[in-house]
Amino acid sequence: MQTATVQHPTPPATSAARRTDQTFPPLDQETRTHVGTEQAAFYCMRKPQTMRMWAALEPKGAIRPIRVNGRLAWPIAEIRKLLSGGAPEMKTPPNHTAFESAPDKRDYTPGTLPKRKNTVTAAVLAGLLESNYPTGLESVFKQSTTRLAAVIHYLARKYCWHIDRRSIATGTNDGRIEEITVY
Repeated sequence: MQTATVQHPTPPATSAARRTDQTFPPLDQETRTHVGTEQAAFYCMRKPQTMRMWAALEPKGAIRPIRVNGRLAWPIAEIRKLLSGGAPEMKTPPNHTAFESAPDKRDYTPGTLPKRKNTVTAAVLAGLLESNYPTGLESVFKQSTTRLAAVIHYLARKYCWHIDRRSIATGTNDGRIEEITVY
C-alpha cells in the first residue's frame, strides 16, 4: 500500500504579521498633516480597530478623522495634542442646560443632592407628629402607599425613635374580624 505525501502551501501573512513589519517615523519627524489608521494607532498606542471605533462612534475626547475616498485620515496635530496630555478641543461644546425642563427653577447647589419634597416618609412622619394614628388602609388613601410598616420601621431604625404599635380588632364588610396595626 502506497501513501501519498501532501504538502500544504505556506499560509499567507496575516494582517497582524504585516503590521509588525511596518515601521513609522517618530511623531516629531512626521511632516504630513494627516496619517492613515494603522499609523495613527501606532502613535496613539491603540489597536487600529479602536481608532475605527472612534471614527464610527465619535466618543467625547476622541480624535475625529476626516474621510477621503472611504479611507480615514487622522490629523497629526490632534494626535500630538492627545499625547501631550490635552484632550482635543471640540468645535461646538455641548450645551447641557438645553435639555432642562425648567432651567429657571433650579433648586440646588453644586456638589449636593436636592432635598426631596412630598415623600411618603415625610407624609407619614407628619401624620405621626400630628397624632393621626395611621393604619395600613389609611396610608393607602392618604399617602398612596401600601408599605406603611416599612416606612415606620425605617423611621424607628434610622432615628432610633420608639413608635408605639398596637393591634386592634376591626370588622370587615363580609362579617369577618381582622386585626390591624395602629401606629
